[in-house]
Amino acid sequence: MSVIISSNLVDPQTKAPGTLIGVTVMFVLPDGDDRDHDTRTSFQLKRQNGTAIAGDPDVAPGQHMADPGTYGPYKIPVQDQTVTQADYKGAFCEVTIQPVGHDHWIFNAVILATFSDGTMIHSQSGFVGLDQDQNAIRFGL
Repeated sequence: MSVIISSNLVDPQTKAPGTLIGVTVMFVLPDGDDRDHDTRTSFQLKRQNGTAIAGDPDVAPGQHMADPGTYGPYKIPVQDQTVTQADYKGAFCEVTIQPVGHDHWIFNAVILATFSDGTMIHSQSGFVGLDQDQNAIRFGL
C-alpha cells in the first residue's frame, strides 16, 4: 500500500519531475516474535525489471529488535537517482533475512521515499513473518 503524503508534481527549481533523493525504513514489531541480533536483513527496492533503486544488504547489523517495538528510521542508500514517482509506483521491495540458526521475525516494513520536488510516498508491507525456512518477501510500492 502506498500513500502520497505531499506532491508538487514538478521540482520548483528545475520544472522537471522530481527524482528520488532519499529512502528510510522503519520496522514495526507487534507482540509476537523479535529479530535476533545475529540475523542479517537485506532491504532492496527495485524497478519492475529488477534493477536496483535503493538498498542495504545488512540493515541494523548486530541489533536485537525486541517485540513489541518500533525500530528506525534507517537510511537506505539510493542507488539510482533518476527514479521518478512514476518509476517508483511500479517498483517493488524485497526483504530477505539470513538468520544464524532459528529466528522467526514478525514485522511491518514502513518505507518513506522522498523526491526532489518535495513529494513523499509512504508504503508498507503489512505484518509479515520470516524465518530460516521462509526467508524472503516481496511487495509492491
